[in-house]
Amino acid sequence: MSVEVRVKRHHNGTRYVQPYLGTNPVTGRRIRPYHSFPADMSDEEVEREAKRWLAEVSAGLRLGTSLRLADMLSTYVDWIEAEGMAANTCRGYRTIVRNYLCGLAAIDPRRVTTAMVGDLYHELLVSGGRGGRPLSPNTVRQVHWFLRGAFDWLVERGVCETNPVLSASKPRMMPHEAVALDEDDLYRLFDILDDELAAEPADHAGVVRRTHLFAAWLALHTGMRCGECCAVRRTDVRLAQSMVRVTGTVVDAGGGVVRQPMTKGRRPRNVSITEDDKRVIEQHLEWQRSRLGSGPAKRPLVSVDGSLCRPNDVSGTFTRLAHECGLPEGVTFHSLRHTHGTWLLVAGTDIKTVSERLGHADVATTLRIYAHVLSGRDSAAAETFAALKHRKEDEQ
Repeated sequence: MSVEVRVKRHHNGTRYVQPYLGTNPVTGRRIRPYHSFPADMSDEEVEREAKRWLAEVSAGLRLGTSLRLADMLSTYVDWIEAEGMAANTCRGYRTIVRNYLCGLAAIDPRRVTTAMVGDLYHELLVSGGRGGRPLSPNTVRQVHWFLRGAFDWLVERGVCETNPVLSASKPRMMPHEAVALDEDDLYRLFDILDDELAAEPADHAGVVRRTHLFAAWLALHTGMRCGECCAVRRTDVRLAQSMVRVTGTVVDAGGGVVRQPMTKGRRPRNVSITEDDKRVIEQHLEWQRSRLGSGPAKRPLVSVDGSLCRPNDVSGTFTRLAHECGLPEGVTFHSLRHTHGTWLLVAGTDIKTVSERLGHADVATTLRIYAHVLSGRDSAAAETFAALKHRKEDEQ
C-alpha cells in the first residue's frame, strides 16, 4: 500500500503526521495513526523520521490497524470474538484496553519490555482503579493473562519477536469466598420468591418484576448463571425427563442483547429438577401463555414480551428485592448460584456432581470456589488423629 507522508503543523507549531491507512476490516473504523516530532528536528530530519515511522507502521497495516499497543490489542479482541470467544469475555478485555493500559497504550508493542509490564502492574495495584483507587490483585492478574495471550498472538503474526509478558511477575491470587445465604436467609428467600410468583401483577412494572424474579427462582433451584437463566427456551424444559437443558447464555452485545449458543463452560449440560420444581415451571409457563399466547417453542422462558431479557436488568431486580427484604449486604443474583452450590456440598453431594451441575469447566474450579465449605475431609482427619490417642490409652 503506497501512502504519501505529509508533515502538518498544529497551531502551536508542533509538526506531526496522521496518514489515512484505510479501514479496519473487522470493525470498519478508519485507521489514522498519529506521530509527532521533537521541535529541535530539522525539516529534513522530520521527513526522514516520518518515512521511517511509516515503514514501521506497515506491521500494523497487515492487521488493519495502527502500530499502537491499544489499537493492536483492540484488533486482537475483535479477532478472537470473530473466532467465537464469549461476548462477555471480550467486553471485559475491551475494558482492559480502554482503562488499564496506562502509559503503555500509545507505545509500539515491539518496544514493550518485561520491566514496563511489571511497572504497569505496580501502577494498577497502587492507583489503577476508578478515582485513583487501587485495583485488586485478582483484577491485575486478569490483565496479565489477557496481555500474555495478546502478545502470543502478536508474535504468531510477526509483529513482535518475543512475548515480554512471559517473564513478568503477576500478583498472587487473593482468596475469595463465594457469598452464600445462611440457613435462615435461605428459607426466608424461599418464602419470598414463592409469594412473588404466586401474586398476579397489577401493571407492566409488576409483570417485569415477576418475570425477573422467576429467573431468580430458577437460579436458586438449579445453580444457573443469570445469562443462562435468560437463555433457557421453552423447548429446553424437558418436564417428562425432569430436567432443564442449559445450552446457551444471553449477553449484552452493546446496544442490544443476543443469545449465544454456548455456556461459559463451553458445553451444554442437563440440570435435574424435582416434582415441586416442575410444578412451579408449569405454572410459570401457563402464566406466560395467558399473556403471550402459545408462541414458538424457542421463546425464552424468562421473557416479558417474547424477546430476550437483559441479564443486568434481571440481576438488578433481584438486588432491589434483596435490599427491600433485608437480606445481607453484598447479596447479588450470582449469590443464588453460590447458595445452590454451597448447600449441595454442605448436604454431602460429591464435588464432581456439583461441578457438573454448575457447569464448571473442571472440578478444580469448583474446589477453588467452594473449598471453604468442604469441612468433611478435615473432620475425618481430626477423628483419625484422635483415634491415635485412644489406641495408646487402650494399650496402657
